[in-house]
Amino acid sequence: MKIAIWILLAAVLLTACAPQTPVPTQTESGTRETQNPTRQTQALPWMTPQTSGGEILLKVWQSYPAENQFSIFGGSMENPAEDIPGDLNMAKPQELADRFLFPEEHLEAVKSGASMVHLMNGTIFTGAIVELSQDAAYQETAKQWEENIQKNFWICGHPDKLLIARVDSHLVMAYGLEDPVEVFREMLQQSYSQTQVLVYEAIRA
Repeated sequence: MKIAIWILLAAVLLTACAPQTPVPTQTESGTRETQNPTRQTQALPWMTPQTSGGEILLKVWQSYPAENQFSIFGGSMENPAEDIPGDLNMAKPQELADRFLFPEEHLEAVKSGASMVHLMNGTIFTGAIVELSQDAAYQETAKQWEENIQKNFWICGHPDKLLIARVDSHLVMAYGLEDPVEVFREMLQQSYSQTQVLVYEAIRA
């Protein structure tokens, strides 16, 4: 019952506050209070991501200090994972463009994807990762992804910061309030020393 109620709540909230959905719903997205020291990040076996990108996000999330954790859900809207990052359904790659503003013209290069999103409002924190094919144009894809986010019209609060980084064959994107994005960047670089930060900038008003 708990997970059913939670999935319904997440679907309603995330649909209302998705970047591309013009619904004038205002939430308390301006607050920087994202701490919840009592949250647990142990992944249940049936929810553990199976893709390499999902494993990257999971390792980063589990490295968070307790005081920096917040309520998240991961994966696709049709099959969300509770309190951990989750894999996206690549049978429906358009979700990457619709929910995470990934450039549609580069969807063919995506092999897999995963996500972790603040439960109450994506403009507080949204993170996504894509594994690209070996011959993908990483810099070009990152640049277009940056442009899509910078020109987006936000309807549920305005995110402060944007991060796009490369970890081996993956592009990692995170946007949201400055504090949670900064913590994510620190934990990503701490967990993966080969991380290359390609974009780290304020999101224009």
